[in-house]
Amino acid sequence: FSASSAYHLFFLGRELFHAAAELWTSWAPLDIKIFVWLVLHDRLWTADRLARRQLEHPECCVLCAQEDENLNHMLLGCCFAREIWYNVLLPWRLHRRTPTP
Repeated sequence: FSASSAYHLFFLGRELFHAAAELWTSWAPLDIKIFVWLVLHDRLWTADRLARRQLEHPECCVLCAQEDENLNHMLLGCCFAREIWYNVLLPWRLHRRTPTP
């Protein structure tokens, strides 16, 4: 038994994010890198995550007030998120490929 073997056993079977090195060495601003890391690791403080921790949270999405707020809704399902995706993709004529939940 060694510290090294314990470390490897701890992470055994866990899914690795192999693009982490590319994320942190990318040209993106640091706040964007942090946001993407939080999204990829399901660590954004959405209402459903707050509820799981029994913390105060809004009843529904604070932007559209139509559905429960979770990561999928916040990034893809909310009408405001879809509008942002549309406008971001429009200059490259990829607006018809707007992500959907």
